Amino acid sequence: MRCTLSRGGAATAMAVAIVIIACGGDGAGIGGASVSLEGATPAFHQVACVGDSITFGDGPSLFSTAWPALLQSMLGEDWAVENDGHVGATMSKGGDIPYWNAPELASARAWVEGGGDVVILLGTNDARADNWTPSNRASFLEDCTELVDLFRATSPRTRVWIGVVPPATDAACCGMASNIENGVVPLLETCAAAKDVPLIDIHSAIVAEPGVLFDGLHPDRHGRELIARKVADALTAPPRPPTLATITSLR
Repeated sequence: MRCTLSRGGAATAMAVAIVIIACGGDGAGIGGASVSLEGATPAFHQVACVGDSITFGDGPSLFSTAWPALLQSMLGEDWAVENDGHVGATMSKGGDIPYWNAPELASARAWVEGGGDVVILLGTNDARADNWTPSNRASFLEDCTELVDLFRATSPRTRVWIGVVPPATDAACCGMASNIENGVVPLLETCAAAKDVPLIDIHSAIVAEPGVLFDGLHPDRHGRELIARKVADALTAPPRPPTLATITSLR
């Protein structure tokens, strides 16, 4: 199901309207929803937020108070933030709900093609015992680097960030806490280094305040604010000097 909300204001050729799109589904095939604010105040920066239910919104957050919506409020009208989270999504192509098959991937690529940047926050669902199989562990790094390459190929000058996923507590199921800490986090760091992509250390911010994980996995309002603030700080930080690898990739 898709729904569109509009408000007045002219868009320009240089900037798109403020858009917040949130989509999701689960293993049972529950459909997603999409909300767009079209014709809003022109924005000069665009960013797509790629992720799972932590991005889309879960439980008391839903998409209207998920961290991308809070990020939009923090960044203001000069930014347009798109929520491309898909509930249950995995980084690994071999996961039960791979982000590669989600419709939000096409939405994120379209956003990037239009001049947007992208923040990737995937890996939490990969850590479930049923997904953290030897083959998926072995392919996780390759799938991560391929996703970065996909966005860069869509628009070679787009900026890409990889978020280090939040921790899980013992209240989470399926061995997720250990698999995130000892498997997913190191692989995300390796992926970022291999592709010369800056990391957003969301993990450490939540580790410092584990009480924000209301079910041991998903952040409450304060936790979502912590994520949004870390992302906002990364997006608005002075650009890093380009490395040789980055310069070569833009040729």
